[in-house]
Amino acid sequence: MSQNRIEELVRKRQDLDRLFLAEEEKLNELRREHVQKAKQIEFELAHICEHDYTRENHSYCPLYCRICQLDYDQVYRLTHDAKTI
Repeated sequence: MSQNRIEELVRKRQDLDRLFLAEEEKLNELRREHVQKAKQIEFELAHICEHDYTRENHSYCPLYCRICQLDYDQVYRLTHDAKTI
């Protein structure tokens, strides 16, 4: 009796692990899609916005655009790299 219960629990745990891995892969794919869409939006913003840079009022704050909210370094990379998204 106890051996059957152990085998049943082991199978349940293995099934749960397989289900978790499948769900994790779906989540990773969703993340990749989200990141790709965000990159495309940022690329377009970097090229069409007439940037007006500012920074917060404390030490080591990066410059960012008041209009599109991208930081200066990000805009520089997106507009000066030869690659397109």
